[in-house]
Amino acid sequence: MELIIRGLEARKAWSRAAQLADPRQRLDAEDTALDIAYEQGDRDFWNGWAATEIPLLLTDIPALARCWEYGWELGQASQAAPWHAGDEDVNGEAF
Repeated sequence: MELIIRGLEARKAWSRAAQLADPRQRLDAEDTALDIAYEQGDRDFWNGWAATEIPLLLTDIPALARCWEYGWELGQASQAAPWHAGDEDVNGEAF
């Protein structure tokens, strides 16, 4: 059985970014951590977590917490969005 600690991957990525001396590399690494938090929020929405249940590992870093919230809100918005057979994406591809 695999133990999953919500927010751990984003928190580890944020910590790794803080250790980088080069500012450009640090910003890129922080962006990666923010993306992970965002994806976690979306996943958590679909797994039934409430909007108030931000992973504890993210709550003390406002940028990570905000990205988690945005991801959660995206999941909620995409559930509410109507879907129609034959819809097309921005490239004209059916989905």
